[in-house]
Amino acid sequence: MVYSAGQVSRNGSSVLRANSSRTNGLEEMKEAARLAAARAVAAISGVVDLDDINQIVSVTGYIACSIDFVGHSAVMDSASELLLAIFGPAAGRHVRTAVGVVSLPAGGLVEVQITANLSPRA
Repeated sequence: MVYSAGQVSRNGSSVLRANSSRTNGLEEMKEAARLAAARAVAAISGVVDLDDINQIVSVTGYIACSIDFVGHSAVMDSASELLLAIFGPAAGRHVRTAVGVVSLPAGGLVEVQITANLSPRA
């Protein structure tokens, strides 16, 4: 197994942030989830070859949002779609948790953590 630490929605040195009134639009939140998932995959690729991953087991997404926000799953769909595009329909399919939170590190809009299973060594 390999685990990524939580990765916030960062593009280079710029963090895609939750605004103070928590009125980020759904498309901006989806883009943040894609960025965070891509960073989690990059973190994993720093320790294992991505070709050695035989299954994305689980994805956890934390979304900085208002108390009345209910689109958590829609936000995380974009992270799941990215993983399916990278790893394919068999290895990329996973279980997922999406949680709304008050704040994230660096003021991030979304944080994603990935757990993946590695192929047995021949």
